[in-house]
Amino acid sequence: MDVLHMAYISSTNNITKPKISLYRSDKLINDNILPIDLTNNPQIYVCGGYDGQQFYSQCYKLDILLNNWSKDSLLDHMIHSRYHLKLIQFDNKLYSIGGRQDISTNWVETYDTRNNLWAVVSPLNIKRYGLGAAVINNTIYVCGGLNTNELSIKSCEYFTRETNEWMFTNPMLTARDFHELVAHEGCLYAIGGNSNNNNQSVNTVEKYEHSSQTWEQVANMTSARSSFGAISFMGKIYVCGGRTSNTGQTVSNICEVYDSHTNKWTQISSMKESRFDLQLVTYNDKLYAVGGDKTNTIEIYDYMSDRWSHSITLPTKVGAFGVSIYKN
Repeated sequence: MDVLHMAYISSTNNITKPKISLYRSDKLINDNILPIDLTNNPQIYVCGGYDGQQFYSQCYKLDILLNNWSKDSLLDHMIHSRYHLKLIQFDNKLYSIGGRQDISTNWVETYDTRNNLWAVVSPLNIKRYGLGAAVINNTIYVCGGLNTNELSIKSCEYFTRETNEWMFTNPMLTARDFHELVAHEGCLYAIGGNSNNNNQSVNTVEKYEHSSQTWEQVANMTSARSSFGAISFMGKIYVCGGRTSNTGQTVSNICEVYDSHTNKWTQISSMKESRFDLQLVTYNDKLYAVGGDKTNTIEIYDYMSDRWSHSITLPTKVGAFGVSIYKN
């Protein structure tokens, strides 16, 4: 059975009330009819990426409730094409942060979902890609990554809308790139990644206390990994996939969870596919593993049954994109 979905169509830089159209199976079937208000549905956004030859600025969005992707032509493109960026929701907007073209960048852009427009905001102090980014205490934090010299860095900086500038905070204990930065129970966790500037994946984890602005080591993961997905979900930190060998060349489907109260990691069911450069997002009681290098599939994890299942595929096979869920 065909599923209906809605899209906003607006001309470039036109912020007037959008024309609303309804289409099925990529064919326009009616104009100016809105049978149901879908504007508050949660959306998964995918932006940027690289296909081995070209850098991309396109964005796609998946309506989770309708399980349908919008056409990329209906969404404003990022101002700068790039890959290995971070895409996060903050202050009712999406932020695309850092990333790479031929070298690291410090670009930061915001996306207004209501008006379908990207805008440039204050850049990072340090150009970086393969970085970690997360939000705690109404503040965006960015840590680690590779700089313009292709060296792993420890530095961390934060952004608040009141000052519209990036400021440094205390660096991580370990230089990391292609790690993950996760906000969990009021703290930041810098997890895994590559270290020592030799493409060697690590299993170390450190925690940042916002009140004292200090880092401390916590329990190591059971597997060293980089270019993986991680997120806070159901009171724990979930980590999936990535490159896991000492040389970083073995791709994994293994998942594990961290309990901050016991300071222990425990493995759960593995994803159906091995993947790296994936991103994890959550909605309600489901965990979504989105894409990865050389795959355009999405898997959904049900924590009650400890099982993974395949969902709708991505409309693009571009890898190393940014992913974020947007909730009104």
